[in-house]
Amino acid sequence: MKFSTKLIHGSKNPEQKSKPLAPAITLSTTFYYNESDYKYSRSNNPNRNLLEEKLAILENAKFCSAFSSGVAAISSILMYLKPGDSLIVNKAIYGGTFRIIKDILEPFNIKAIWCNLSNLEEAKKLILPSTKMVYFETPSNPLLKIFDIKAIAKFASDFDLISVCDNTFLSPYFQNPLELGVSVVVHSTSKFLGGHSDITGGAVMTNDEKLYTHIKMFQKTNGAVPSPFDTWLTERSLKTLAVRMNKQDENARAVATFLKESNYCKMVYYPGLYDDEESRIHKSQATGGGAVVSVDFGSQERALGVVLNFELFAFAESLGGVESIVSHPFTMSHSFLSPEEKEENGITPGLLRFSCGLEDSNDLISDIKKAVEEFDNRK
Repeated sequence: MKFSTKLIHGSKNPEQKSKPLAPAITLSTTFYYNESDYKYSRSNNPNRNLLEEKLAILENAKFCSAFSSGVAAISSILMYLKPGDSLIVNKAIYGGTFRIIKDILEPFNIKAIWCNLSNLEEAKKLILPSTKMVYFETPSNPLLKIFDIKAIAKFASDFDLISVCDNTFLSPYFQNPLELGVSVVVHSTSKFLGGHSDITGGAVMTNDEKLYTHIKMFQKTNGAVPSPFDTWLTERSLKTLAVRMNKQDENARAVATFLKESNYCKMVYYPGLYDDEESRIHKSQATGGGAVVSVDFGSQERALGVVLNFELFAFAESLGGVESIVSHPFTMSHSFLSPEEKEENGITPGLLRFSCGLEDSNDLISDIKKAVEEFDNRK
């Protein structure tokens, strides 16, 4: 065997020699034909399959497809719609989803019917012969509005519509929409499932084989697949999901309670914080409030002034990491909405969205207190 041949064939695949406890990362783009279930990594990869199997188990789903980003995952199910179709979309929604609908679906003659799914009687009046889908998230981004998953799923079923729920904010640990009757669940795995602010990804889960066949086709044909390393990282991160979510929920609840009892802000948004109908619905379908707290500080000047004084909360996009993050939806995640759309959805210039990490809750509260008081004392 010559040197150049030895470089390629001189050693055996390590997986043939050992049985590692942690899964190996399979970086190969292609596989020996007819010797395994794998042919080409865009179509199938051992790390991606392992992640999909685990996510399906966590969300109590028969099928799961992993994607390179949350918006790729969302696009995969929205692209089930055809020109001439319409979908009902809850107004309280992530800005990236809003942009997919406005900039991609609507130019292809797929009509979005925007409504408030808290009032299903009004939503019924908006259904058209062309309506094929209902799309919503709960808790919503960024105001954490709560919607009745079981009621929306039944509403969709009664009219033979596909129901899609974005479960990113609570993860399968706190909420399982498929068990409550929805057709499809989507996640940005960049957030709590990945949990360390170092992976971009998405996932779609369903029990409907027809929908799964479409989603899988979209994943393969569009090539919207995560790398083997990213799927390996995400699968590894899932092992600590429960302990992370418990601590982040504890921290967020402490921060929300502190801010509610303070005179620092106009309004605090957090699931289950108030004794109202939304809290009762939330507690009937979820086992925790999650890590996100949104707070209206009254004006953009004050909100952004407070942000500059934080030491622990990083001023950044995204959420769900082990470190605490604060963002300004008005100029960040929802910046491309028109002034009228922001006002209609309650996204005020003074709103900050906190994602609480794993730090000590007393330190997070002290950081907020110091930041607010430093700004207010300068005025």
